[in-house]
Amino acid sequence: MPHASSFRLPVSGHSWPEFRFARVLARRVQLALREVYMNRKSFVPALAVLFLGGSTAFAQDKPMEKTSEKKVTTASGTTKSTAHTVVGTVKEYDAGKKIKVLVGKKTRSFALDSKSVNTTVDPSVAVGTKVKIVESKDAKGIKTLTVNPAS
Repeated sequence: MPHASSFRLPVSGHSWPEFRFARVLARRVQLALREVYMNRKSFVPALAVLFLGGSTAFAQDKPMEKTSEKKVTTASGTTKSTAHTVVGTVKEYDAGKKIKVLVGKKTRSFALDSKSVNTTVDPSVAVGTKVKIVESKDAKGIKTLTVNPAS
């Protein structure tokens, strides 16, 4: 396709308005082609973000371990709470007593019978199932342990 700058003044037989119309038309075509090219350039990164963003939804199924801390400042002072999350496969489970979870190559053990911890275990938890365990301690010092199937 010829570039807009390659148009020359028409030879005899063409009027000036016809030439001007041809130049305007060529410029519009050039802008439309540039827009299509720019849309293609932005489509690939957008597609990559979509795939990478979609994979985080499945990241919970992978064995992982993380700790998070949250500080909240109010007029009465600063409060701090912590949470330790583990996702893995149940290796050993003794109902009401203990659970061992395989996280990658490590095995993590949790006591389920501690009197100082509020413990909640989903009834569908069994050996071989993937679970998400959340150990948390709120600002008042209350500890909780929650065991649920990983989604």
